[in-house]
Amino acid sequence: MKLSLSFPAASLHGATVGGSVAVNGVCLTITQLDEREARASFDVIDETLARSTLGGIAEGHSVNFERAACFGAEIGGHVSSGHVHCTARVEEVEREGDNVRMCLRLGDEAWAKYVLPKGFISVDGCSLTVGLVKGSAFDIHLIPETLR
Repeated sequence: MKLSLSFPAASLHGATVGGSVAVNGVCLTITQLDEREARASFDVIDETLARSTLGGIAEGHSVNFERAACFGAEIGGHVSSGHVHCTARVEEVEREGDNVRMCLRLGDEAWAKYVLPKGFISVDGCSLTVGLVKGSAFDIHLIPETLR
């Protein structure tokens, strides 16, 4: 599948065909680039569509987009590879003041052994700290900055 996305002006400055970016946490290779129009295209294989949320992207949807990290630059948060293993389903959302607690359940229970309390997990490319874990279900907590 060919995926073409428009980005905020200047966000692709210096990007090149063959370079990597993360879209909803998935590492993708740029196959076509129009820096002036801030538009990039990617070839996405069936395996990636099956293991990520990219297959559900439709025109007008927003995505989480991140450029590749540069050696020598500050890295805030957790290091994520962009190699997606499975998806999760939102089971519960609870507002706690300005924050939100979400309970998610893994789509493939085999990965549950890798989800640890106070460990980290990427949800659509956003690296988050894991809260309570019960089997293949786990909590994440979103602060206002993350929700923004």
